[in-house]
Amino acid sequence: MFAQKHTGDHREFELLSLMLAKEPGAWSPAWKQLPGISNDDLTTGEEGFIQGKAWSTYTDMGGQNVVFEGKTPNGEFLDTTFAIHFTEARIQETIIGIFLRNDIVLYDQGGIDLILTGVQATLLRLSANPNPIYRPETVVVTPILVDDVDDADKAIRRLTGIAWTAKLSGAIHGATVSGTVTL
Repeated sequence: MFAQKHTGDHREFELLSLMLAKEPGAWSPAWKQLPGISNDDLTTGEEGFIQGKAWSTYTDMGGQNVVFEGKTPNGEFLDTTFAIHFTEARIQETIIGIFLRNDIVLYDQGGIDLILTGVQATLLRLSANPNPIYRPETVVVTPILVDDVDDADKAIRRLTGIAWTAKLSGAIHGATVSGTVTL
């Protein structure tokens, strides 16, 4: 997170401590207040530069000190990055659990479907309320047919090509309001 001057306030740790105490899907870093942390008093030019770099700031908005907008240096929202890593870890746990609970996972359609079903169940679990990471209606795990698997993969006992798609539930960080006044 950008800091106008080195204050030693460890604002990044303050933000992470607030966010990591919650499940992914239950938070967005934007609009969070960091008790005990001073805001950056930025000029319009500095704000534009920081937004152009897709950095996050702790600044005054509407008379309140808040984190805005909660992006990582590559421009991705922090909660999105955490959701992706959280998802990868849960899918890995699911697949490892399948191997641990079964004496053997055969390299046949049943074994492939067992793994694919586990991946889909994990994604749907992460899409459940109260804090869905993904929109459940968008979760798709691409089928793999045993006859389409490369013999080289079968020879080394690896199922490759497991693919899925889903749309993030996302978060709203701002709103635009328009109205008409008449006499």
